[in-house]
Parts: sequence; structure tokens; C-alpha cells
Amino acid sequence: RKARQTSLLRNLKPGTIVEGVVRGMNKGGLEVDIDGLRGFIPASQVDLHFLKDISSLLGQTVRAEVTKCDPNEDSIVLSRRKYQLQEEEHHKAEAFASLQLGEVRRGVVRGLTEYGAFVNLGGVDGLLHITDMSWGRVNKPEELVKVGDEVEVKIIKLQREERKVSLSLKDARPNPWESVGQRYAVGDQLKGRVLRMQNFGAFVELEPGVEGLLPVSELSWTRRLRHPSEMLNEGDVIEVKILSIDPEKRRLSLSVKNLKEDPWAAAKEKYAVGTVLLAKVVRTADFGAFVELEEGIDGLVHISEIADVRIN
Repeated sequence: RKARQTSLLRNLKPGTIVEGVVRGMNKGGLEVDIDGLRGFIPASQVDLHFLKDISSLLGQTVRAEVTKCDPNEDSIVLSRRKYQLQEEEHHKAEAFASLQLGEVRRGVVRGLTEYGAFVNLGGVDGLLHITDMSWGRVNKPEELVKVGDEVEVKIIKLQREERKVSLSLKDARPNPWESVGQRYAVGDQLKGRVLRMQNFGAFVELEPGVEGLLPVSELSWTRRLRHPSEMLNEGDVIEVKILSIDPEKRRLSLSVKNLKEDPWAAAKEKYAVGTVLLAKVVRTADFGAFVELEEGIDGLVHISEIADVRIN
């Protein structure tokens, strides 16, 4: 046994990996029995991560890297942390080598940032950018995923030298626009959510990844609107009618006013010349008064037609 210990001490040098049993503990760290030789692991080198109670390793067989060895003093200083770092690096290299561009894998969300999420693919972390999370619009990553979620992602970019992986959640699922013509038809009436508005109209989401344009001119038969916000708010769930579909260009044209008939279409028959009826004055101008015959149809009473006498 003494000969084995002498031989072991002679061959030990920094960087050598040894195995031993944790036999004791003191304020500074752990004492390890290496074939009868005493090794010491400082508390800061016990593990990759902070261990609140290092006594949990007592009696266990551990592997560690030699950081200092003095044969004359039988002093062996070890680092279990350095050994774990080596093993982790080895596993990462193996895991990265197994990745293939275009393959779909399952992973676990490890962290979130403003621009996306980091997903662990079993030893390798990949970036899932916010623009690759959904076919639809995503404002914040936490709208779709949270830490600990298991997700199915597609590898869309590999940088082997830098060991960087780019992932996509949306590409692991069918593109909703490829089959939009099977689910929707011109004339369909359905509900959608107002996502955002511009001067020319509002964008309405029919399903995640599929949104259509509701032009400001398609909001009302009778009202002259300058901006869709005069009738809508972002987040509103509204009923719309599909006017046109172009799957190749990913365009859908929608209408609200076409849910009802144009009130002016039947106005000529409904309000024939000579008809006498009651109407409410809705506004006045220097040249006359506007009266409402029904919702959406106003008529002008010219100032010359208000009285038999001249009025100002």
C-alpha cells in the first residue's frame, strides 16, 4: 500500500483527474481519501454551483482535478469544480456535434430576455428569437413561453465554431397561410381581434399568424372617418366579413360595413319624392339644417325651404 501511495504521489501533477471517497469535512472544505492519501477540496471548489451544505457529499465517491501537489509534504489540493467544468464542456461538445440543421427537437426554456428565450437542447442552449416564436405578432416572449416550459423547436441556424444555435418555434409548426384558403372563403363572416391601427385602416387577427386589413373606408357606409380609432380600439373583438383572399401574398381584405346592406341602396324607394315624415334635426349650418331620416341617412333642409318668409 505504501508503494502504491508513493507511486501515486510521484505521478500526480496539476491537471490529473483522481477519484476518492469524501471522509471528512472542516471549515475550509472537504477531506478526500485517495487510496490512503489525503486530498483536500476547498469549499469554493466543491461544486459548479454554490452548495449551502457541503456535508451532503460525505461518504460519496467523487472525481476531482489535482490543482496542487507536494510529494514531500503529502499535500494534495483538489478541485471538483474544475473536473465538472471539463465534463460539462465535453458534454456540450458532444451535444453540439449531434445537432443537425433543419431538425426538430424538444427542449426546455431556461431563461427569458426582451428579445427572446434560451432553450436547452440537452447540454446546448439555443436562442429562440421573439420573431421566430409565432407566425403572428408577439410583443413579449412571456406571452408564449415561460421558464420551465417544454417546447418543440426547429434548428434554423448553426454556427459550429462559435457554438451558437438559432431556433424557431413557428417553423416547427405548419404555416397557417399555406392552408388559409381551406379555412376561409370570400363572404365568410367571423370574429377577429384588432391588433393595431394606421391612418389607412386596422389590422385584425383572425387566428394566430393570420391577420387581415380592414380599410378605414370599409368601417361605415355613412360616416366619413379619418382614422379607424374613431370607431375601434386596439384589442377589440369585432365581427368582420371577408372581401378577398390572396394566400400567396398573405393578404386578407375585410369589411365591417358589408355586414349590413348599404342604407342608401333602398333610400330612393323608401323615401320617394313627396313623402311627408318626421325627422330629427342633428346639426345646422349657415345654408340649412341636416335632419336624420334613419341611422346612416341624413337629409338637407335648405334655408330657403325652412319657412315661407326669408330667414337669416
